[in-house]
Amino acid sequence: MRSLLTSLIVVALCAGLLEVLPASASLTSASARAAGAHRRSWKMSLAPAVDDIALAQVGFPHARGARLRRGSLSVGAGAPFADDYLTAGAVLVRGSRVKRALVLLANRATDLADPVRVSLRASAVRALGAPKILQASDPFTRASVKPPALCDLPLHGTALAPAQLLVLGSRGTPLKGFGAAAALAEAYDAVCHLPCSSAFKTALASASTVPSPPTGNPPAPAPSPIEPLPSPPGCQPCVPSSKLFACPLAQPSVCVFSPRTRAGAAGAH
Repeated sequence: MRSLLTSLIVVALCAGLLEVLPASASLTSASARAAGAHRRSWKMSLAPAVDDIALAQVGFPHARGARLRRGSLSVGAGAPFADDYLTAGAVLVRGSRVKRALVLLANRATDLADPVRVSLRASAVRALGAPKILQASDPFTRASVKPPALCDLPLHGTALAPAQLLVLGSRGTPLKGFGAAAALAEAYDAVCHLPCSSAFKTALASASTVPSPPTGNPPAPAPSPIEPLPSPPGCQPCVPSSKLFACPLAQPSVCVFSPRTRAGAAGAH
């Protein structure tokens, strides 16, 4: 009787667990859906020329007290983009009433398959409101006559400093000599006709220089010169005796006389 009672208790407990587990799983999926519902997603594309950049400003004029920080805005490429470099950062310039972020895409020359236009996927928390996107491209290969519309930060003619940016994320190999914040600042200065470093343009052109593979058959190596064999030492004249066929030399070798020479020498005795 006690054994039967114990079995019934175990069965009841297992049934209770089976009822609780699906409820927990549903709560987890509901949390995930709620987190996704609090974000807004959109697509944009950038198409810089080779050895040049494209810059996008993502503004949130209807932000309801939300702050731009890591995790509140994310930008990523939907497909591989060869040796390009992508980075994004929030603008921390004082006096700016609109929450803004800068997105930089650097197009570096490479032998790999390089798309002409790079599609980007972005998302931000809904509290930031709908984004307003402005773009500018190719300040080095196709400079604009006047600064584009995205150059509206209250900098009063001074260059944007790396300290005025908060890096939100990056993808790809950074430009040599420039961190993510420095690259974003230099890109903004170049696009907006502000003082910028000439090393930034050099880094774009030389960051991924790949030596070209040799073409055709390699030239045949030049033949090594053949040194002539040393000639045998010359024989010094001597008069052989009737019992000798050769005369000793100072060198460790001998001079052999022909039978005619030996017969002449023998007849002389």
